[in-house]
Parts: sequence; C-alpha cells; structure tokens
Amino acid sequence: FHFLHSPRPLAVKQPRTGWYATKPHASFSLRIVASLETKYMTIMAMKSYGDRFLNTLLEINVRIQHIDKNRGESIASYEITGYHKFRTSIHSPQKFELPGGGAKVNDTIIVNATLSRGAYFKINGFAFCQY
Repeated sequence: FHFLHSPRPLAVKQPRTGWYATKPHASFSLRIVASLETKYMTIMAMKSYGDRFLNTLLEINVRIQHIDKNRGESIASYEITGYHKFRTSIHSPQKFELPGGGAKVNDTIIVNATLSRGAYFKINGFAFCQY
C-alpha cells in the first residue's frame, strides 16, 4: 500500500488522496497505543465495478496487546471486498468491533492488512472509536 496525496484537495485528480494497493499481496501494518478506551475500528474503503476490482479481498488481522497481563492478547480477523456491481465507485465505512472488548488506555492495537485477492484496492481513511 502506498499513500497518494493530491496537492489540490478540491481538484478532481486521479488518483485521489488515499492508501492504494496496486499489486497482489500488498500489505500494511498499523501500531497504535490507545490514548482512550477504543472499541471499534472503521475503515473507509472504496468499492467499484471495474475489472481491476473484481474478486478483490482485503484481509485484516487485529491484535490487541493488553497492558493488563491477565488479559493476554485479543485477536480477530475481518474482510472487506472491493467490488460491487453498480456502475459507480463509492466510499463506504466498514465498522468492526475490536476483539476482547476493545483496548483500554495504553493497550496496543496492531492492525495487519493484506490484499489476499486481486491487485487493486483503495482505503480513504481509518477511525478508532469508543462508540
């Protein structure tokens, strides 16, 4: 995955700002130390109809390393497809409940994502929230 930033955010420029996977098995990792209780992760992902989106699948593995060693680690897996049949591209929020009831303050959230099928995927943004 690589990040592209449009120098003129209001201009229609291709490709637009976001994180792009442009080859098979592209991957990225995030490591976040929670500054507040965090129960959900939302990924803004693009779905489209073109051939390069057909059968695309992003696999996301989330691990929470709890500061309270009695809780150990919590692990979950999620998937996002990049294709839909409508003849337009849309950006939609994909909201996931974090494993183990979420992260407490100072727990570490580790996100590993891999494009397991296809060769093109776009993410517009991430949110980590309590509600």
